[in-house]
Amino acid sequence: MKKTIALIALSATTLTSVLGVSLLKNTSNTSAIEAKTAIECDTTSNVCVAIEDINLSTEDFILKTSTINVSKPSKQNILYMMLNSIDYYNYASGTIAYANPKDLSSSIVVDFQSDITNSNAYSHTIQKNVSITDINKAVLQSDTTTLTATNEKNTDYLADREVCYNGGSATVANNIHKTYSSSTNSAITRAEVPEIANKDRFRINEDGIPCYRYRANPTNIHDASMCLFPQEMAFGFLLDLDMWEIEGSTTYEGRECVVLSGNTNEEYGSKIGVDKFTFYVDKLTGTLLKYVGYDSKGEISDYMVSSGISFDNDFNIESSIEILTAKSSSYTAEK
Repeated sequence: MKKTIALIALSATTLTSVLGVSLLKNTSNTSAIEAKTAIECDTTSNVCVAIEDINLSTEDFILKTSTINVSKPSKQNILYMMLNSIDYYNYASGTIAYANPKDLSSSIVVDFQSDITNSNAYSHTIQKNVSITDINKAVLQSDTTTLTATNEKNTDYLADREVCYNGGSATVANNIHKTYSSSTNSAITRAEVPEIANKDRFRINEDGIPCYRYRANPTNIHDASMCLFPQEMAFGFLLDLDMWEIEGSTTYEGRECVVLSGNTNEEYGSKIGVDKFTFYVDKLTGTLLKYVGYDSKGEISDYMVSSGISFDNDFNIESSIEILTAKSSSYTAEK
């Protein structure tokens, strides 16, 4: 039997299965989150032994101040920057669109602003129907506007919510049902997210069960974690260094990225319907700016694209928070 063992006590959290492992994630009406990291182990044995059968060199672990050397990138460097991307920026804003894991014809679009330093964040998430033509255009031409409200085809909003964190307090507005919820001390602060040594991020226990150790997400933009804090993607796709290659570098959305491509292992790939994949990883932050997954027929089966990504403090998050606060005041409080 497997379960998630919290290293610090849990309070009002939900364990969400992502990529076959359990993660700690805020719910829309969560109160204070005390759990900061978790590790999944087989509970028949509490002993986890150091991983030995994955070809990672402990001598090549990155330093916090490192960035990816595009001219001569290291696989380990890329992997650990993705696992620790939150250590490389204080602000983030932009838009991402990714596939609904249950239905490729449904896209989830997230506009976001995050100020990690002050634990302030705003996001607007809309789920809507899309056509395969829209998806191909967005993926191939980096055109996320194809998947936003500017596209007349995409008017069937399946979900529409806004979330803001303001000095720790959270407000969640459901724009479909005109309801809202609020809580205090809900934001995850940078001070509450301890660093974890790279060598301790994953283990194989004595029964051969892999154990993954996750850091909490201080961006407080959980719907955009695939881009801003791609721990799950790094664990799921990159741990076996022999399964992927560094193809080179490219400029994507004005940012220099390292391009990776590879194959998923059979067990993991079958779970998510992805046989081959391509990543665009930002060389300065380790964030994942583009991901395309292909099935065994070579057709797109999963994706995440981004636009307008910035890691500068060039947005007015206070205005976004004020607007949402005013809007929610006219909504009905959720019980």
